[in-house]
Amino acid sequence: MLDLLTQLTLGFTIALTGALIPGPLSIFVVTTVVKSGSKEAGFLAGLGHCLVEVVIIGVIVLGLTTVLASPQFQLVVNLVGGGALIVFGALSLRVGKKE
Repeated sequence: MLDLLTQLTLGFTIALTGALIPGPLSIFVVTTVVKSGSKEAGFLAGLGHCLVEVVIIGVIVLGLTTVLASPQFQLVVNLVGGGALIVFGALSLRVGKKE
């Protein structure tokens, strides 16, 4: 089992990747807030992101890093993430043109 300091460092690093790298989550939050004006959108998106991070940390702690490091898995993640960015970008442009 990982010691507490290693777990803290690992959790912080994984969470930081979601906060610093603009991606589908950032686009979703901006689009949702602009479209609906909901102040809760950011909180709910952050909560959903936290749930994903918990799963990733669990996978790492369970020793499944070989799955995360495999080229096939990384290709799937890259394609899905890139596709999501394109879809959210297109939706944002469409919403912007209507106004």
